[in-house]
Amino acid sequence: MSAGLVQTYRAFAHNNAWANHRLLTSCTSLGQEEFEAERTSFFPSLQLTLNHIYVIDLFYVDALEGGWLGPAAWKNDVPCPIVAELAIAQAAVDGRLIAVCDALTPELLDGFVRVNRDTRVQTERRDRLLMHLFQHQIHHRGQAHAMLSGAADAQPLKIVEVSAPAINCVFNASCTITVSDTTGKILLPTVAPGTAWLQSRTFAGQPGTPAAGLTGYEYRISLTQAAGAADCIIGFTVNFGPHKPLPYKDATLADVFVVTGGGLGTIGLSSAVRSGDTIQFTLKTPLCLAGPADIKNTTFFIGLAAAAAPMHVNAQIAVIGPTPIFAADARVPTHAVPSDPPGGL
Repeated sequence: MSAGLVQTYRAFAHNNAWANHRLLTSCTSLGQEEFEAERTSFFPSLQLTLNHIYVIDLFYVDALEGGWLGPAAWKNDVPCPIVAELAIAQAAVDGRLIAVCDALTPELLDGFVRVNRDTRVQTERRDRLLMHLFQHQIHHRGQAHAMLSGAADAQPLKIVEVSAPAINCVFNASCTITVSDTTGKILLPTVAPGTAWLQSRTFAGQPGTPAAGLTGYEYRISLTQAAGAADCIIGFTVNFGPHKPLPYKDATLADVFVVTGGGLGTIGLSSAVRSGDTIQFTLKTPLCLAGPADIKNTTFFIGLAAAAAPMHVNAQIAVIGPTPIFAADARVPTHAVPSDPPGGL
């Protein structure tokens, strides 16, 4: 088995983690009733389908690790009845699968795995077992996407790229703004604590401007003070609540602005998608770290406006690595937010 094929399996594992993260993030906007609602599919609800993916992942990943869990993996076919619990559990097993694939060698791919089938022991080539697992995940994620499209419409938001200080004029006639900044630590395990963070910036819209009576919210992910190597950050998700489109550029309404000129940053947005109160931001290119601290290692400021004053929530930082999701403090407009599951995010 070639070394290039080993890298392909590693890429499959990382892509799988990101796909599960995006799907489960979209499901967080559903009420519990919608999550459990009967729909047309092999497993007739999102709850049953997504839990099935999870328990089968447990079964095969345990076998790939040399374990003997076997059919006990699905003794409870809905171990995570709530989306928030399932997202954390799925991210954990996705991280284990990434670790399995990161440890692969051509010799291991050609080797065999013993699988506990309760009444018998199945011996399967490792490469074929992994391919079966990835296909199983894709198969059922497709069913879940079909059900989700009938449950809640994901809304792509309009993004415009702007420059500072011109963007400030939307909020203050003098084109200067007074800001309040907070940071939430992103605890990437391979960098010094406090050197990776999500910045939240707020400022008031002044009378006589398009943003009068509103609050501006900006976000920036920074690795500028981090050094060494770290898994790449590919996006973030916040339970933002309602926002207000404004004429950020060319007197045309837009939902999100990205300050690509006149300020910090090198990485913009490829998309911003709203599902209920939740907005998922995907970066144009991954924010990676490989070397000394560098002022270039940061996103641009990403902004929206809303009527409500700020409150604190946990944002989800999406990473390509064994731990695909990290929590970080963020400020969003005050609105009703479901409690985090026991133990937090």
